[in-house]
Amino acid sequence: MGFGGPVWHASACARTLRDSLALARSALRGVGSPLLGEWEEAGGSGVVHVRRRLSEREQQEAALAVRDIRGTGEVAERVARLEVDYPAVKQLIEVQGGVH
Repeated sequence: MGFGGPVWHASACARTLRDSLALARSALRGVGSPLLGEWEEAGGSGVVHVRRRLSEREQQEAALAVRDIRGTGEVAERVARLEVDYPAVKQLIEVQGGVH
C-alpha cells in the first residue's frame, strides 16, 4: 500500500469512531515508531485501521519479514493487555466469534 516499509496494523470497532481509534492505537502501544510514519483510516461500520511503521530496531530484527499474528498466542496476549484499559473488548470479541 505504499507505506515506505513494513508496518504494524491494528483494526478496531467500538461504539464510536473515537473509541475505535483509541482501541486500535492501544493495540499498537509499545511497538513501532509513529515518527517514521503512522496512518489512520476509517472503514465502514465504525471500523478504524491504524498502521504504524516498524521502528528501526524492529526492522532489523524482523529482516523485513511480514507476519500475520491472527490465530496465534500473541493475539491472546495483546487482547489481554487491551482488556485492562477496555474491559468491553472481551465481550466484543465473544460477540464477534473470537479472535481471528
